[in-house]
Amino acid sequence: MRLFTNLAISLAALVFALISAEVGIRIWNRYDPLFRPDALKDHYEFLPAIERVFSPYRPHSTGMTHGHIVRINNLGFRGPDVAIEKRPGQFRILALGDSFTFGTGIAEEDRYADVMQERLRQRYPRLDVEIVNAGIPGASAVDEAALLTRLGPILDPDLILIGFVGNDVVQAYAPRGWQIPLPDRLKFYAESRSSLCAFLTDRYDRLLMVLGLRQDDLAASTPSYDPHSQDWRDFLSAYGGMLDWTRTRQIPPPIVGLFFSGSVRPNDRGYDYNKPGKNLQTFIANMHQVQQALDRMGIPAIDYLRSFQQHGHEVLGVSQWESHPNARANRMYADGFLQASALEASLTAAESQRRSSSQRPRDATSTTLRGARATN
Repeated sequence: MRLFTNLAISLAALVFALISAEVGIRIWNRYDPLFRPDALKDHYEFLPAIERVFSPYRPHSTGMTHGHIVRINNLGFRGPDVAIEKRPGQFRILALGDSFTFGTGIAEEDRYADVMQERLRQRYPRLDVEIVNAGIPGASAVDEAALLTRLGPILDPDLILIGFVGNDVVQAYAPRGWQIPLPDRLKFYAESRSSLCAFLTDRYDRLLMVLGLRQDDLAASTPSYDPHSQDWRDFLSAYGGMLDWTRTRQIPPPIVGLFFSGSVRPNDRGYDYNKPGKNLQTFIANMHQVQQALDRMGIPAIDYLRSFQQHGHEVLGVSQWESHPNARANRMYADGFLQASALEASLTAAESQRRSSSQRPRDATSTTLRGARATN
């Protein structure tokens, strides 16, 4: 009897400790999983073969990302619903990218595409600017090119923006060592439902990296930058295909933002772009390699290195557990795009065209009236 009582007390204490840890983590850092499982069509499927579905997420579902509501629109992307047909006089921009463009860890209105849309509407009121955010977490350059060929003809964009992140060159990572011996579906369910499980998984991953038993994303992606690798050739082919698509549609070439990452804690030497360590030097070299390749193709690219050198002392990650860019970093991304001469040239040309087309009926009416007066 005493043994049973002790076991019951121990079990109750364990359950209480786990619940307390779960609640404490959620309150402390709002470490919520990106999505509930019921908001996903298929966690591993990228582009389902269902007509007019372009992302893995179910249209009109909702979820959470670090305490921020995620709403999925009619096309399967994060954000408000999108009207397929453009309004008369509307200038539509399509933003492609991965989780940086999607806005993992931040509010919808803090994403760089949303910040840009608000500023461009103020700067070019005649154009009725709309930015459709088609960012999908985990998307590679090849995925983005495939998405453009399917989504582009339907939305008929006037300009393409691409948020490039260092691992976009990678098509598939090698299997990670020291995996927890549980079914993937069970692990995903636990991490999606429990902040404590997500926290412990993150700490386990970091411990393996410190011990040298598992590579971080930078080390794992570096082989893909070998000019002779299949990943690098696929990357060049993907961007070449997107450039050809814009030429066929007779719109400007895509504008690419080469996104750098920032620190997740104050005075983080690992992200000191003024005095970069070995890993950061490798990352910078990879980004310069991408920029040179895009320059040769005639695709304008925005280098954010100087911005991150100027603001390297600031915390630019969502939290100490989430390295995705925070709202401040997204404003830096938006500033870079807005200062790009290619973007300004495209919008100025479109505004001039709108202005001239709106004046033609008025000029024709004036000519008619002058002719009538001369006849009388």
